[in-house]
Amino acid sequence: MRRPSALRRLSLHRVMTHADYVSTHVVGRSLLVSIAAIAVIHAFGIVTMGVSSTSALASMLLAAGMLYAILAGLAVASMGDDLGQGYASLYLAHPLSRAEYFAAWMTAGPLVVLVAYLLSVAAPLIALNPSSMLDASVYLPVLCIAGQISFHTSVAVFSSILFKDKSKAILALLTVIIIAPTLVVFVGGLLASAIHTVDIMSLVAKIVGVFHPAVFYMPFTPRGGSASLSLAYGFGASLILYYLGYRFFKYRTDI
Repeated sequence: MRRPSALRRLSLHRVMTHADYVSTHVVGRSLLVSIAAIAVIHAFGIVTMGVSSTSALASMLLAAGMLYAILAGLAVASMGDDLGQGYASLYLAHPLSRAEYFAAWMTAGPLVVLVAYLLSVAAPLIALNPSSMLDASVYLPVLCIAGQISFHTSVAVFSSILFKDKSKAILALLTVIIIAPTLVVFVGGLLASAIHTVDIMSLVAKIVGVFHPAVFYMPFTPRGGSASLSLAYGFGASLILYYLGYRFFKYRTDI
């Protein structure tokens, strides 16, 4: 008789129970409070600024998105220590499957942060002008930033499983979010000042987009960018990294 798939055997109760444990005992209440605080500040900023300037709104979303991604990455990076110190194997020795363990971490990290981000954007926009949510110049940047947050978080998830170490996972996350894009912009700026026959900065924007998918679309991107490319790359790359992380997860545990 064929054995049921891991998803069919997944217990939502066990997932939520372990997610609650992860968020309160492993990730820490202070990090959750930080996420809530950023959500409130973000919402207040949108209320203060309004939706009159699409570029200003996009810039605020981009800055807030980076903070959300870093917090989500810090949350899931702790899974690396869970694996490295053997706690994951201890949990899996009890009635908690790999799928449930993985889903619990995804709930305590990426899902919580994405919900906080979307609520911090949707609530003030609906309060100010409900029809603005139907404006493509408003909801497309919001969705592109959501894809970027998901992508950055998936990098932290995959890195924490690969290295089984929280500090290395955080370094990988910061490399993608800050270090690599900064180096690309710095080198691009030097080349642009020396070479005037080629549109260096347009190429720089595309390279930075590899690390920050939302840049492929945001209003200040040269020639407007592509929302479809940003969404496809952001969410597509996230799904691939989440899947690879889950598949690789079984080789990083002793059970």
